[in-house]
Formats: sequence, C-alpha cells, structure tokens
Amino acid sequence: MFHGLRNPPMHLAKLLRIAVLALFSCPGITYGEGWKFVGQRGVFVIHSDFSLEPYEWLIDELDKLRTELASILQLPMAQERIDIYLFTEKPTYESYMRHYFPGTVARRAMFIKSNSPGNVFAFKSDQFAVDLRHETTHAVLNSMLPTVPLWLDEGLAEYFEVPAEQRANQHEHLKAMKKLTFWFRPTALQKLEPLTKLDQMGPSEYRDAWAWIHFLLHGPPEISNKFNVYLGDLARHKSSRVLSERLGEAVENPNKMFVDHFRRWGP
Repeated sequence: MFHGLRNPPMHLAKLLRIAVLALFSCPGITYGEGWKFVGQRGVFVIHSDFSLEPYEWLIDELDKLRTELASILQLPMAQERIDIYLFTEKPTYESYMRHYFPGTVARRAMFIKSNSPGNVFAFKSDQFAVDLRHETTHAVLNSMLPTVPLWLDEGLAEYFEVPAEQRANQHEHLKAMKKLTFWFRPTALQKLEPLTKLDQMGPSEYRDAWAWIHFLLHGPPEISNKFNVYLGDLARHKSSRVLSERLGEAVENPNKMFVDHFRRWGP
C-alpha cells in the first residue's frame, strides 16, 4: 500500500458537463473543479476526464462490491469516503502519478492511502473493469480493517476482481491451481504471511494468495469459521496471532486440506 496526498487537484478540463446528472442515481451529485465528470455513488466519489455513462454497469458493481465484502467477510460496513480518479489515456495517468506521487512506480492501476480516505487511480486499459474492482477491493477492505496483512489484501483483491458469477469457478487462477495441486504443493500460508512489501509478490504469490482466499471462503466449515474469527479479531485489534496458527488448531493438516480442496473442486 502506497502513501500519498489526499485529493490532489487536476487541471484537464475547463467545463463541467451536465451529462453527469444522468449517470448516478444517488441525488448527492457534486461538481469538482478541473474534472469533466464528478459524481457520487454511496461512499464513492468518482472523478473522471471522460464520460462514465457507458460504464454505469461498472459503477453499480463497485457499489455492490462494498456490500458484498461486508456480508461475505462478516465485517461491519464502513462509511469512509473513497475517491476514484479515472483517466482516458495511459500517458495522462502516468504523468499525473509522477507529479503528485513522485518516487512511486505507477502500475496499471493503484490504491493509495495514508491517514486519509482511500484513493483509487486507473486508466482505460483493456483490463479497466478488472483493475477497478481489484483496487476498489483494496480501498473498501482497508476502510473496514485497521490493518490488513499483504497476503490477505492481495488475495481478496484477486478474488473480487472478476464479476460475482465468476469468482468461485471461472477465475484464471483456478485452472492453474487445479493443475498445480496434482504435481506439487503450492505456497503454504506460513510462507505468505511474513510478506510485507509488494515487490515480494510475484505471479505465483498472487495466485497462491488468491487460492488461500478461495479455500478459506469455500472450504470446510471449520476452516471458514476460523477465518471469520480471524477477520473479526483484526477489526477489533484483538489478537496478532497469524491465521496459519489458528487453522492448525482447528484441523490436523490445513495445508493438505488446501491441496485436496482444489483437487476436488468443481463447478
């Protein structure tokens, strides 16, 4: 997670367009200086240099995502404001990020938070919807929990980056995991838990973090129950005990159960 300025200004457009009024069903529309389109849906304040009307379906998904995260993870729904900044072109996005967040490596999309509401940044790439779901998951999760271990943060973002109907059975990581678990054991949770920096996360770590989230959400009840208690403790600052220790108390061999989960999993 990066740290940066809160709500930096932008000077891209001279006029605000009335078309934004048709985009959001929420009556609390606000206009922001320098942005062509600014609107609010729930806790999300969206700033864009292009018309969002063709993406109303995606804004709906982001709004539902907040409710789904609270329900699935059994956590109180946070009311913290989240700002989303959207750009048409990659060069504009990269220039903006270099100017306001010097020293950071601008990924295709980013979530940045310090002691302020979360900020999500993205441009219209061919993975625009995936990027927005992924980074918005980070923003919502970090508004619900005071601290989020890296493996959990990235694993949940990977899980929720696809449409709801694809999460359990159609993510690209699932096909890879079903193959891998027949040949060797993927990364144990104990090896993911100490990771604290994004540069420690490669493709295999992202895949395995996703896989552990899948197992925790769709595995046996004794596993899911331990996960829910762990999340509740994170929310209340109650305990710093890592999840792998808790799973080891609940079942004899959680790593074997993890592998068996993907060997047996099917639509």
